[in-house]
Amino acid sequence: MFYLHHDNGKFARIYADTADEKSLEQLSDALVHPAVRYVAAMPDIHAGFGVPIGSVILTKNEYLISAVGVDIGCGVAAYCTRHNLIEIPDLKAFAKSWYGQVSRDVPTGFHIHADTSHSDITEANLPLCYEDLQPTKSCATILEMMQRQQGTLGGGNHHLELTHDENGQIWILLHSGSRNVGLKVANYYDKLAKQLNEQWFSAVTSKIYFLPADSVLGSRYGVDMQACLSYAYTNRVFMARKAVSALGDTFDKSKLLNIHHNYAAREHHLGSDYIVHRKGAIRLRNGEMGIIPASMGAPSYIVKGKGCEESYSSASHGAGRAMGRKEAERTFSQADFHEQIKHTYTTASPKLLDECPSAYKDIERVIAIQQEAGILEPVVKLSPIITLKGEGE
Repeated sequence: MFYLHHDNGKFARIYADTADEKSLEQLSDALVHPAVRYVAAMPDIHAGFGVPIGSVILTKNEYLISAVGVDIGCGVAAYCTRHNLIEIPDLKAFAKSWYGQVSRDVPTGFHIHADTSHSDITEANLPLCYEDLQPTKSCATILEMMQRQQGTLGGGNHHLELTHDENGQIWILLHSGSRNVGLKVANYYDKLAKQLNEQWFSAVTSKIYFLPADSVLGSRYGVDMQACLSYAYTNRVFMARKAVSALGDTFDKSKLLNIHHNYAAREHHLGSDYIVHRKGAIRLRNGEMGIIPASMGAPSYIVKGKGCEESYSSASHGAGRAMGRKEAERTFSQADFHEQIKHTYTTASPKLLDECPSAYKDIERVIAIQQEAGILEPVVKLSPIITLKGEGE
């Protein structure tokens, strides 16, 4: 752990061995922002838009749009199944059968469902101030877009994975977000916040635009952010049900552990109330369970929080990228990719070269840093068996 200090007396506590130069610049920008009170960064820190991914930023009563991020409600879910490795005579056939069924049931990448018949989303059960948002070209309304995208995985580092713990029990691990609606909500309010901040001659820095939480627009953003969180959760429930059904099991929603890592919430810290922005970070209070996934070739962890107030009861959201996607594509060959995931049944697709495990930080070190800092204790280690991802198009 190290500190980044600013002349104004503010500092960022950084739970990492090192951080890239761009991330440090973005943290410096946050420290001089008029609305920012406290800052921390997790060991998976890497540069993002406005503020780094892996950052925790506290304000008194302001929403910083870029400190939540564009995939509002992105998070991870985990589900322990009834299956154990010792009961499966042919694990490869078992994994491939599961993969084939799930890949048919869950659209990935830019693909969405052909119609809305599968969806239970209505304007009544998912309120969103979306009258000013425009849907994608294939949909007539935002509501239709949300319905057709419900239960779809998306691309990038989002994945649906069959894993096992150290006792051989098989788990499902799912990383997904709010799809295109979170992006549209974030971009819409970020543009409005920028206009207002410029009108106020506010000393905002480097794309960190804010809305007072008790203003009309700030209140609307709060409502829409919560709607995106709910939407992201319904997406994970939908896909988890499909993944469990592909094993021949009956889905039990109460067994699903769900964790958001792109959001803002009012919390009490350091004797006062703040809005805590977590962008690529999870809340981890004392005794609270969390999920920290790694790359498609490395283990993931279910952890228990120790209530570390210095990290504002926060932990990392994953291993974090060690290099950008373009750099990974230039650095690694398909042979490298195959070698790094050969212990799984996943195919090393050339379209996923940017997801090569070595493009990510060492998950064991990420966990160790936080354990040493009193942030968490690892509870379950999940090793990958086969991973479904959306390929770029």
